[in-house]
Order: sequence, then C-alpha cells, then structure tokens
Amino acid sequence: MNTVLMVLKNCYADWEAAYLAAGIQELGGEGFQLKTVSWSSDPVVSMGGFHVCADYSIDSCPKDFTGIILIGGTGWREEDAGKIKPILQEAENDAKVIGGICDAAAFLGTAGILNTVFHTCNDREDMKAWAGAVYSAEEKFIPRQCVRDRGIVTANGTAALEFARDVMLELQISDESTILKWYQFHKKGFYAQEGENSGNDKGIS
Repeated sequence: MNTVLMVLKNCYADWEAAYLAAGIQELGGEGFQLKTVSWSSDPVVSMGGFHVCADYSIDSCPKDFTGIILIGGTGWREEDAGKIKPILQEAENDAKVIGGICDAAAFLGTAGILNTVFHTCNDREDMKAWAGAVYSAEEKFIPRQCVRDRGIVTANGTAALEFARDVMLELQISDESTILKWYQFHKKGFYAQEGENSGNDKGIS
C-alpha cells in the first residue's frame, strides 16, 4: 500500500486539496491511501470553514510513505511551519514525491527543496524575499500554472486541477492516459466552454 500524506495547516485552501484527494481515491484503487497530517490533534479549519481531524500530527507522522503534499493557505508563514522541514528534507533525500501549491510551494523554497529542480509558485520575488539565502535557484523558476521536475511538483493557487494531475502522474497513481482523461473531464466539463455556443448570448452562465 502506497501512502500519500497531505499536509494541512489552519486556514488551508480547501479547493487546492479537493481535486487531488478525490483523484487519489478514485484512480488509486487499493494500491494507494491518502492520510492527512497537521501540527496537533486539534481540528484544522479550512479557509472555507471545513473542519478536518488529521490522521497524524507531525510528531506521529509515519516514515513509510510514497509522497508528501503541502496544501496552500495562509498558515505557511507562521513560525511553527518550520517544524515540518526535517520531514521534507528526509523525503527529498529518499527521493519521495514532494508537492506544494500556492504559498506551500513558496514554503518549499524556504526549505531548500527547490534549489535543484525547475519549479513555480505564486510570485518568484515574494519567494525570494521570504526564503532569503536559502533559495538559490531563481534561474530555475518557470512562470507556469504547474511544474513537475524529478519528483517535485509545484503550482500556483489557481492551478488546483493541474496540480492534481501532475502529482498523480508523479506518483504513478494510474496509467498516464487515465490520469489525463480524468484531468480533461474536470477541466473542460460536460458542456461547451465559453465562446463555444455556451448560451451566454441569452444571459445564461
């Protein structure tokens, strides 16, 4: 059984977690399980008001996992966020999949995780200022929705679907064609997109 850890801080961005969590459960079958991690046994509250009781605290986090995924939100700039850096650095040393989206992607920069891989985040200049001398890979920053390179997946906060797709590809949750079909279905929807006979001329959205 491959365990994927999803790390949530208070005020996490629930929409950034939703597609990935559902995709792992739907496409991973019996070979993958998703477990949540937070800083204590207290419920974690999302930006949208969802309460989650995490499976593990940082102190009880298992060492046997396939990937660790950081979900963005407003909590990554709090002082206690740094407690997870040793777990991330050990995961990097063991070549496990690491993901971060939105502010969590920039947080990976403050942990030195992005210095040898191509990556992205919400704002490169903000990440540089936040990470200081720890971040030394400005030339590897790519202004794209999501970037996947050698086991590290980063995305900005508007790229929840792209992030889910690339994390699942990196984890090899399923075969590539199945994952891409899943992505296209959720990205394009059931009906024609705007500008494609969508009905907007009749005031319908």
